Amino acid sequence: MSIHEECGVFGVIAPNSVDAAGIVYYGLYALQHRGQESCGIVVNEDGQFTSHKDLGLVGDVFSSSVLKSLPKGKIAVGHVRYSTTGETNRNNCQPLEISYQKEKLAIAHNGNLSNAARLRDSLEQSGAI
Repeated sequence: MSIHEECGVFGVIAPNSVDAAGIVYYGLYALQHRGQESCGIVVNEDGQFTSHKDLGLVGDVFSSSVLKSLPKGKIAVGHVRYSTTGETNRNNCQPLEISYQKEKLAIAHNGNLSNAARLRDSLEQSGAI
């Protein structure tokens, strides 16, 4: 059995506002071997989410001007993608951002939901959006 690496996830939680995007950038750069299809970063600055994600390598997607445009914050999460399912397009770039009720959520994951269709049907039938 050989090693099969999939995706890379890196996050920051700090007690004070920092250059969270810059820290995550270097974490993703170090994890680039885990996925070279796409990458993204979401920064949470006092509940306001700012993100940037696209197809390509970390060094290409995050120019210095893009990094400077991302705010400081206490929380950030980033992802590099190695696709095992789904098409190679910007819609599949992570982290994913979700708005629900009065809150927002950003999540990055490493893997697949093998029962995604069944879960989706069950959630939709129970009234989830």
